[in-house]
Amino acid sequence: MVEAAVRGLVDFSQLRFFDPGWTRRLKLILSGLSQLNLREELKFNHDYYLTLLTIPELDEQTTKALREQLENTRTAIDLAYRPWHQALEKSLEHRKQTMRDMTAIWESKFGKMDDPEVQRKIRATVEGLRLQRAAAVNAPLVRPEGSKRRRRPQQDAARRSRDGRRHGR
Repeated sequence: MVEAAVRGLVDFSQLRFFDPGWTRRLKLILSGLSQLNLREELKFNHDYYLTLLTIPELDEQTTKALREQLENTRTAIDLAYRPWHQALEKSLEHRKQTMRDMTAIWESKFGKMDDPEVQRKIRATVEGLRLQRAAAVNAPLVRPEGSKRRRRPQQDAARRSRDGRRHGR
């Protein structure tokens, strides 16, 4: 709050403590200020890790750890500027995990997808489905002998109203 007052974002001489609008505005200003401070801190950390990586005497393990910290900080900066990316990132990871799980289930039932025998079976199934679809599309529409064409209830109601048999006539 002190920083908000120093920056001139909040004028505490106009304080209306019991006014919900004023307190909502104060919370919004403080939340925005907190986000700005977080972004500045993350940028500082990013520059710090980047500078440390320029030291030539670092061993491989330390360099790897610094690169990981740098990547984590970059991701945090991205999320600070675009908070909606976090939901997208979680959604993407969930989809990837679901696909891995579904692939594992499929492979447990049918075999590894890159196995030549499994590939042959897949191609045979696809060809069978194509032939079945082609036969269904090209088949003539023939009703069994003696069967009547069935009408839908809407057609029956329309026919009755035209014939005058509706409403007790």
